[in-house]
Amino acid sequence: MNELTFENTKIDYKLEIKTLREFMGKADSLEKYDNLIKSATMLVLNCNEEWLPYARVTLNEIERRKEMALVNGLIKFE
Repeated sequence: MNELTFENTKIDYKLEIKTLREFMGKADSLEKYDNLIKSATMLVLNCNEEWLPYARVTLNEIERRKEMALVNGLIKFE
């Protein structure tokens, strides 16, 4: 289902979440993780009730993976 945001832009939430998850698997730098977190946060803030739980889970997963990558030395603070 598409919804209108404050900018009157139609958002396909399923596609947006799928895209975030695809890029999450490819993130290999702090900058990429930070960009994903910003995008996921904007999605959560503009999400409708139906897709809000999925958007939140995606944001939490991105943050968790970023933390794990930092702890395990896969990415470094720049």
